[in-house]
Amino acid sequence: ETPIIMSTQMMAPSEWERARTILGSALECVPPVLLARSPRVLIVAGSDSSGGAGIQADIKACQAQGAFAMTAITALTAQNTKGVQGVMGVSCEFLEQQILSCLSDIRADVVKTGMLATAEVVECVARAVGRHGLIKWVVDPVMVATSGHELVGSAAVAAMKEHLFPIAHIITPNLPEAALLLNKTSQIEGVDAMIAAAKLLARMGPQWVLIKGGHMEGGMCSDVLFESSTGSVTVIEGRYVPSDNTHGTGCTLASSIAALLAQGMPTIDAVTKAKHYVWDAIRASCALGLGGGHGPLNHQYVTAHWASPWAERSLLRAATPMYRGRMVDYSVYAVTDDGMIAAQGLSLAAAVEAAVRGGVTVVQLRQKGLDSSVMLKAARALVPLCRQYGVPLIINDRVDIALASDADGVHVGQDDMPCADVRRMLGPHKIVGVSVKTPQLMAQAERDGADYVGTGAVYPTSTKDTTAIGLAGLSAVCRAASLPVVAIGGLNAANCGETIRAGAVGVAVVSAVFNTPDPRAAAQALVQALAAAR
Repeated sequence: ETPIIMSTQMMAPSEWERARTILGSALECVPPVLLARSPRVLIVAGSDSSGGAGIQADIKACQAQGAFAMTAITALTAQNTKGVQGVMGVSCEFLEQQILSCLSDIRADVVKTGMLATAEVVECVARAVGRHGLIKWVVDPVMVATSGHELVGSAAVAAMKEHLFPIAHIITPNLPEAALLLNKTSQIEGVDAMIAAAKLLARMGPQWVLIKGGHMEGGMCSDVLFESSTGSVTVIEGRYVPSDNTHGTGCTLASSIAALLAQGMPTIDAVTKAKHYVWDAIRASCALGLGGGHGPLNHQYVTAHWASPWAERSLLRAATPMYRGRMVDYSVYAVTDDGMIAAQGLSLAAAVEAAVRGGVTVVQLRQKGLDSSVMLKAARALVPLCRQYGVPLIINDRVDIALASDADGVHVGQDDMPCADVRRMLGPHKIVGVSVKTPQLMAQAERDGADYVGTGAVYPTSTKDTTAIGLAGLSAVCRAASLPVVAIGGLNAANCGETIRAGAVGVAVVSAVFNTPDPRAAAQALVQALAAAR
């Protein structure tokens, strides 16, 4: 029998009575866990024939976030990853007819706008949607191409400010677009300048302003979210992901936000979740190999793992290998130790954030002997912190804690739950790591569905009661490995380079990061040592 799942919390009384009439006694055992209706987003934007941006990216993003997408097309383009070869506009009359067809029948919870090339189009959209009452607007002011070329004229920019910004729930300009909207001749640089720009844009009427910092220089990207009514500022930080496959990221982010708002999610949560989705999509798309220019994202990376064979092979032994469709940087893998962290006078969250800011690329929560409730609380605190920086959080041993906290994966030893059972419980899209000492155990880990192996202890260590296998043992596993190998045991900035030369893609450390008063500086020292060894 197939269970019927719906939510009573979002149903009007009339809707609930109608459902009860249709389903009868079946509702008595219905857990209220899912939306009672489909969240609906109307996308008003141009078409990208290559599928990377425009309404094609918008539809994929809405589907990935669980919303139903409708479209009103403002223009048709002939384009690919190398550029735009042709544009054919749509008349305002037909654009208005598309909007009317959708809103008079299916209706919408959120309207998301993309490229609106002329003032006439802007006014047409505002007028057509406005006839159908209060609908949340997500306005993505697409005005500047990745190359820096301005895509719309000054009249269209002025029309957006006059007709769309005052009714917008949120606007999502990138840095060049924010500068253009504010008539700035110089670039907006740094978080303080972004906050100041967001405050000025808020005066134009939108309830929220999100300025995207993906165009900033440096290893970290910062986005600024400003709420007009309260003046509150939220800075969302994440590590920059180097990739040529970023075509359509702005469309994807705005439509993801729209899809989540359509589900009733608070704005800060919607923006944060949408950002994490785009970061993960970029990481999962680095090796797509589609086209010869700026490639698209794999919006369905959770269920479809696409990568060209040459990219899979070339990335296998790199610091950021592609495996099961995920780009994971295992180079600096930090394992927590509550005793060490407490001895330094730090909280767990403070120590982990400092380590991540210093360059740690994977965090493992390891808490032996603690009550499940205590460990679950710690995991739930670290999951959003790590995702803010685009760093996976792995749980040591405890599959139940990983599932309950929605952590990124689990690491198990040879005496823990078998890897095959862990994979079955976690499903295909979480990370599973296994500790191994021999090529034979490595091969078994691959058969059982592991994503990576931790090999060691390379050197004797006080944190793990195990016999050291030395560099020779590590090298033997690396030579036979078809999975990324992370060296473990007794490693620090002074000796970690030897493990890289032996074939490991990264090092797992405990005391080298967390038994110091400054985990950030300790992590930076490891990053520098590993870079010198590669």
